[in-house]
Amino acid sequence: MRSQNHQEVGRAYRQFSSYLVIGVAIAVLSFIFYRHTALIEVDRIVTKMDEYDKIYVRQTEIIHQIDSLYFYTTLLNTNLNDAALMNVANHRKQELLSAIGKMNSGDVRLCKMLMMKYNGFLSVKDSIRILKLEEELVKSNLMKCMEENRAITRMLRMGGKTINR
Repeated sequence: MRSQNHQEVGRAYRQFSSYLVIGVAIAVLSFIFYRHTALIEVDRIVTKMDEYDKIYVRQTEIIHQIDSLYFYTTLLNTNLNDAALMNVANHRKQELLSAIGKMNSGDVRLCKMLMMKYNGFLSVKDSIRILKLEEELVKSNLMKCMEENRAITRMLRMGGKTINR
């Protein structure tokens, strides 16, 4: 007892089966391609992450060198051996400039700007030191003049003559 439309039902089953197989094949291929693409992307991310980690380490080293240079710069003009400190600061500055030169300019833009301004900073610091010395000299001259003025005024008062100023 077959049904009257058993050929149509058989054809519909075969058609459904073929569509199901094609759908499953597409899904499996999509998954395989997705997984392959994801693995490639993960490899690229890991490579970039390693590259960025190396840049970060170099930037950290440069920042520590800048901190050290700043420390030696702050020690200048503090009654220590300024010539030796200036020599150490210049040596550190040269090391820092060579380290900055080895890196991409976009990665160390701020450090480059700081190093460009460093010589100006040192000249301003030296100018301040010179002006402080001049100020101390002028103060000592003023104090000496005031002492001489007091002494002369006392001598004139003792002699009976006063000078009003």
